[in-house]
Amino acid sequence: MHGRRVARPKDIRQSVSGGTLGLRLWLGRDRPMLGASGPCGAGARATRISSDCDILAVRFPYVYEPIGGQPDDWDTTLQQSLVFGLTLGVICEVKTGTYDLEDLFRPQYVEYSLGRLGFVPYSKVSKVAARLRRVAVLTEAGQWQIGKLLIANECNTTKGFIYRDLRSVRGFLQRRIEKYPEEKYRDRMFFDSVLFQGLIDLTVNLDIPSE
Repeated sequence: MHGRRVARPKDIRQSVSGGTLGLRLWLGRDRPMLGASGPCGAGARATRISSDCDILAVRFPYVYEPIGGQPDDWDTTLQQSLVFGLTLGVICEVKTGTYDLEDLFRPQYVEYSLGRLGFVPYSKVSKVAARLRRVAVLTEAGQWQIGKLLIANECNTTKGFIYRDLRSVRGFLQRRIEKYPEEKYRDRMFFDSVLFQGLIDLTVNLDIPSE
């Protein structure tokens, strides 16, 4: 690859608002997993870690919801990349503008994120982080998987991480809204993402009786 800077397409603007809340919704079907927007916070500031890992998420193997929790409600790429029968951890970076591939998933961020996920004892975090740096998904047989996920407007390589573009994320959310239009419209104000609330309003075309 000649040059590592990846430009943002002109027709795509910042598709996430409120610190990637809309993308958290996508990671957990159309409802959030157990997750956090960014590994920063009081502890991160104290240890001089900035928020380059934008989302940490955990999915347990038996999670279920009647609306949005069916087998075909999950993102296809994540289903193909991860074993849903295991406890899953995802370290996600979101890039809505230009970025340098060499700056993705820097060792100190991966190690700090692993500590926050809590999948391994702290004494083993450094060793596990070194293994994870070499692969997109690290598996502890029969126990858990931890994956690195990049969400961006464009990417010319997927070596070392799972990749999804922002158009796919938005399309996934729209398809889930179209599948459950009445339920999503009824509950739209309970979602903390303004992006997702607006997307529901734009997607659902219901005959709402006038008062």
